[in-house]
Amino acid sequence: MNTKLLLVEPSATMRYVLEEYVQSLGYEVEAIENYDRAKNALNEQFRAFEGDFAGVLFGWPAVPDETADSLAQMLEQAEFIDLPVVVMSTDMRSSTRAWVSGRESTSLLSWKEYQAVEGQLSRLLTTSSDVESELNPKFDNSDIHLLIVDDSISIRHALRDMFELQGYQVSMAATHDEAIELAHRTPMDLAILDFYLEDGTGDVLCRELTHDPAAGSITCAMLTGTYSDHIIKRSLRAGAVECMFKNESSELILSRVDALSRLIRQRKALYSSRTSLNKIVDTVAGATLLIDAANKISYVSPKALALIQQTSDENMLGASITDFLDAASYAGEIDRWHNSQWMRGEEAGITLHFRKQGVGIANEVLLYLKPGLLDAVTPELVASDADLTSILRYTQGKDFVECLGEYMMQPVGPDSSVSLLVIEVSNHDQDLTDDDYQQIEQELLEIYRKPKHMSQLAHNRYGFILRHENLSQSYLMTRKLMLVCNNIELPEHGQALESTGCLIALANNAALSSSELLQRVSMGLDVVSKQGSNQALLLDVQKMLPVYPANGTP
Repeated sequence: MNTKLLLVEPSATMRYVLEEYVQSLGYEVEAIENYDRAKNALNEQFRAFEGDFAGVLFGWPAVPDETADSLAQMLEQAEFIDLPVVVMSTDMRSSTRAWVSGRESTSLLSWKEYQAVEGQLSRLLTTSSDVESELNPKFDNSDIHLLIVDDSISIRHALRDMFELQGYQVSMAATHDEAIELAHRTPMDLAILDFYLEDGTGDVLCRELTHDPAAGSITCAMLTGTYSDHIIKRSLRAGAVECMFKNESSELILSRVDALSRLIRQRKALYSSRTSLNKIVDTVAGATLLIDAANKISYVSPKALALIQQTSDENMLGASITDFLDAASYAGEIDRWHNSQWMRGEEAGITLHFRKQGVGIANEVLLYLKPGLLDAVTPELVASDADLTSILRYTQGKDFVECLGEYMMQPVGPDSSVSLLVIEVSNHDQDLTDDDYQQIEQELLEIYRKPKHMSQLAHNRYGFILRHENLSQSYLMTRKLMLVCNNIELPEHGQALESTGCLIALANNAALSSSELLQRVSMGLDVVSKQGSNQALLLDVQKMLPVYPANGTP
């Protein structure tokens, strides 16, 4: 079998990455940057004896392109229709899926999953008479479960076959009651309902499914054979998000379902992000409450419940914050700590201090709680409220922790922010000595000339207190300091260092003590270490920042 492939992709970076990877798999690759040249290369192949290319890697344009459309039309011609094609796309538009769906020996991959091209090429380039292999799904829609409801057995099975070829999970029901039973038994994402059923109508079924908690978060679309205004109105009023018609082309129905599937995925991602955000708030922000514009409590974190010795927020949500905190204290300044008692009816109040921070554009307030009296909390106490022996390498590091505590207790002005950066430095070839680490510290101090703002920590780590105007500046400072670490030359090893980092903003974590903040960053570094070297975790945005070594290679 000929294993030479034609790769066409206008982006030099993406073309280079895919060419290098495919060549590493043992294929010969001819990479071309524009679609017209690709057409010429294919025409020359057609005129040559036995051809030249075993397949095409087609970089699908992100925006409409006439030359790409012309190449696509050429690949649909009889002389090229059997040529295997892997379409590489960045956006997975319905038009892209429709073209891939209508052509044999074709598959679709997202650029971010380009390494999966190995399996696609293996499947497309392997000659087999096994008809079942031709029925393998071209797309991975297995995360979407469809429920087809139609009293016609032929229509049910035709729709099932069409959607399963697109990789969807499909269940079928013939009646209203059977559909409800299936939805209760198995979580469904999208129900495609016939309007006229033997035991009812689709709009009634749609309304029941979308309002039934036992059916989960299900989306409904109507598929009917009648173009009738009253059917469309009834369906939409019942909660259907789409009305499709049985005499439409399969490609159009698939495109509509594909669009609905994207919305469902976005909804799932939003729910997942909201769940993750709640976990982040609970883990990083600590004991917090969210207060709306009417001074009503709308959210209570688990740590806040524990601090005020409550097992449930049931009696708190919707209640006024002044039912629990003294009104005069709560009316105090934003972004300053205040003393108060958390009132619990006839029970003794709980001594605490709190700080308010404005959030969003709806005049909401995020309330941070800490136990004890503010007057009793000094930087030294904050710095010693946890075992620092696992964090500090030398006792001198306590000056650094106390400085960090002062910043946390007294936030800087509105035009400036403070973040904590911890960098771990290592030599991938061999262990470093204490002398090596002292040299690294000395060279870093020569650049970062603020002794209390920098300290050597345990586990080959160095802490920095960064003053900056905005987040972007803190990211640049992080990258610069890590590059400085990588460029340090040691007598025994030369320039062979690599680093990982973790950055966290003090303003977003005021409920933590300085030692708790250091411990959180330490855990973040452990996460980065599992991902490899020369990367930094930005904890506040949950994002990895690549930091390249001095030689410029990723």
